[in-house]
Amino acid sequence: MREKINRLAKGIIDQVLPEISVIPENIDMPVKSGEIIKIEINIESKNRIYAKGLVYSSNYRVRVLAPSFGGIKNKITLEIDTRFLNPKEVIKGQLDLVTNAGEKVLPFSFTVVPGQNTDILDDIESIEDFALIAKADWESALQLFQYKHFLHAKFMNTPRLCALYSAFFDRTNKNNALEEFLIAAGVKTPVYLSFEQQKFSFSDLLEDVVVEVPIKRNTWGYLGFAIHADGGFVELSTRILTNENFTNHQSNYTFTIKKSRLYRGHNVGKIYFISVGESFCVDIDVYSGSGQERKKKSYETRRYWFDYTRARIAFMTKEKEKKDCIASMVNALENLEGEETKVEYRKLLLAEVYYLAGEKSKAADIIDAIRENIKENRLDLVEEYLLLEYLEVVVFAKESKRPSLIRLMRRMITENHLHQLLPRLIHLDIALQNDASELFELYKVVYQDGCTSPYLYICYCQFLAKHTEFLHDIGAFEVHAFCCGAKYHAISRELAEIIAKRAISIRSFEGLHFQLLKKLYKDTPEREFLSGICSALLRGKIKDNSVHHWYQLGIEQQIALTGINEAFVLSLPKNYDQVIPEEVLWYFADKKRLLDQQ
Repeated sequence: MREKINRLAKGIIDQVLPEISVIPENIDMPVKSGEIIKIEINIESKNRIYAKGLVYSSNYRVRVLAPSFGGIKNKITLEIDTRFLNPKEVIKGQLDLVTNAGEKVLPFSFTVVPGQNTDILDDIESIEDFALIAKADWESALQLFQYKHFLHAKFMNTPRLCALYSAFFDRTNKNNALEEFLIAAGVKTPVYLSFEQQKFSFSDLLEDVVVEVPIKRNTWGYLGFAIHADGGFVELSTRILTNENFTNHQSNYTFTIKKSRLYRGHNVGKIYFISVGESFCVDIDVYSGSGQERKKKSYETRRYWFDYTRARIAFMTKEKEKKDCIASMVNALENLEGEETKVEYRKLLLAEVYYLAGEKSKAADIIDAIRENIKENRLDLVEEYLLLEYLEVVVFAKESKRPSLIRLMRRMITENHLHQLLPRLIHLDIALQNDASELFELYKVVYQDGCTSPYLYICYCQFLAKHTEFLHDIGAFEVHAFCCGAKYHAISRELAEIIAKRAISIRSFEGLHFQLLKKLYKDTPEREFLSGICSALLRGKIKDNSVHHWYQLGIEQQIALTGINEAFVLSLPKNYDQVIPEEVLWYFADKKRLLDQQ
């Protein structure tokens, strides 16, 4: 319509319509069964006037590949699908042409004739001949086996063969179905594997070892084994064993023993070869030596990671000078440079340290060197990818990434338990920093999710120091956080005073509560802490001589608690050589006087 309006606007008036001829005008031809055949029809304008239109098919087995056409000479391609049709069946219908010259109907009729597979099946005289075809060309035999007329082939002339075919054909694994059919028909023997060696022993390996397992099979036929290994030090070359792995009925399967994954002493591994009908097991024994070198290296690795964590927390709590913390973190991460695991993660942490030190150029150089590798393997390096994206925002100031990264990090923390991302999420999300209630709930959720990271505890202590109104009761989370905070000097004096007041509310004696109160009293000798310690000991009915010191301090500080004098006396050590406080003597004297009066 638009074209016509444009032509009218230009003063061009079409007074003559195109005269269309369709060749052929009637389609009647044979087609082979089991195939998809393409044919073409020609649509031409006899009077050379532009012709255009659409073509529709009335039968779903005849498909018009490009329904629209336009021009003086046009070709329309048809696709005839004869799959799953029997010989002598007929595909009938018509093609409807809707054109600017009017409508036209083109009838078609396609008669299905036997295809190539049917011809081959007719030439096979017996089931033994079919077995010979399978032996020479397994794939061709498999195609014939899946052909729908296979059951009607002349060599399938016994009820037994028909029953076997019906029993095996429905299997999902068609290769196995053909193999079992030929075996059940008695024209081939089953395929069996034999291993020249099914136990391998090694000791004191100096490097990774590639081991060959010689395997033989007895005859031709389908072979399909799934392979899996028990033992983290075993690395498989492939997880399947098929015909392609065999040459002249022999195969050398390989696996690798990874020295870096061996434990000290006796390492046991197994490789299982499993198929539908049978399974095999290869045993692997590896004796590693004393492992002193590996043990020493493992200890040093853990120590360097601890040094980094300790310096990172000191940086967060400002326990030490900033330059000292930066130097300690850089030194620890550089000492880990020879480690084979977490290589990208260590480099990203080093880039983060340089960013914290204000040396963005060094951080950018490290990020640029490993960016491509991490992004290519982001499905395996999830934590590294998120840390990379975080550094992209803070180092390169890519603010457009910030909102989506915040959402992704939130989901990974709450759903995938990547709790170590929490401090970085808080640093990124300004809205979260300003919403104390939401941040408090996030801390609680992460702790209840099983996180015991010192970073969580330190962040929570710093949060409560700013928002003391959220400290109502001292529960398990608070106790763990305050113990960690006291260890790393992250408890401010103001927060310690509030904790001291809340300590009285502790209703039951637990070891961790007691340790917390002792640490806080040592750092901040508040009277409330001492009262909380004595109260917790009395509730727990702890009166042995190991806690006598606390009862004595309580009496000296005039802590008024029911039972403290009795606990002081009951917890006296045998070698106690000090003067008993007057308060205790007067207490028992008054108590005796009351009893005498009664």
